[in-house]
Amino acid sequence: MNLARSVVPAELTVSTDLKDRVTRALWPIDKVIHYRPLFDLFQVWSACRAGRGGIPGLEVLQSAEMRETTLAERVNVIDLSHPNPFHFRILNHSEISTRQRRSNFRDRTFGEIASRPHGDGLQIDYNTVKMTQAPRLQMIVNDFDDEYCEYLRLILPISSNGPTQVDRALAGIVIVNDVAPPPRFE
Repeated sequence: MNLARSVVPAELTVSTDLKDRVTRALWPIDKVIHYRPLFDLFQVWSACRAGRGGIPGLEVLQSAEMRETTLAERVNVIDLSHPNPFHFRILNHSEISTRQRRSNFRDRTFGEIASRPHGDGLQIDYNTVKMTQAPRLQMIVNDFDDEYCEYLRLILPISSNGPTQVDRALAGIVIVNDVAPPPRFE
C-alpha cells in the first residue's frame, strides 16, 4: 500500500511548480505518528522542548535517543542564522538525503543549490519554520531530470543561543516511494 497516495489529510495545502514538477503538500503535524522514524525524531525534539521550556537547543543532537538509533542518518541540520533564506547553510546533509539527491550538499547555502528544482521551496519552508518557530510536516514529490521521489520531510526548529530564538533546524526525511508511476494514457 502506498501511503503517499492513500493518506490525504483534509487540511492539505499543495503548491506545484509545473516547470520542474515539484509538489509540496503541507500535512498536519499529528500525521507524523504514522511514520516511525519521523515520530521518533519528533518525540526526541518534544522531550528536549519540555525540558528547556522553549525552543529546544543543540542537545537534541546529543541525546541518547539520537546516538542509539538510526535517526542520525535521516537528519539534516540547517543553519538559519542569516536573515536572508538564500544564505541558509546546510551544516549536515544526512546519508539518506545524500543518496536521494545523489549529491552531498554539506556546507552549501540554499542559494548555491537554488538551481535545483526545489531550491525556492526550501527557502520558503525553512524560513517559515524560523519565523513561526513551529514544526512543519510535508509530503514532497520530485519528478524531474530522470529522478522521481516521494518523501515526507519533518522540519523542527532548534536554537543554539537560548530558548526563544530559532537559528537552526533539524529536518528528518522518510522516503515513501522512489519508483515513478507508469505514465497515464487517456
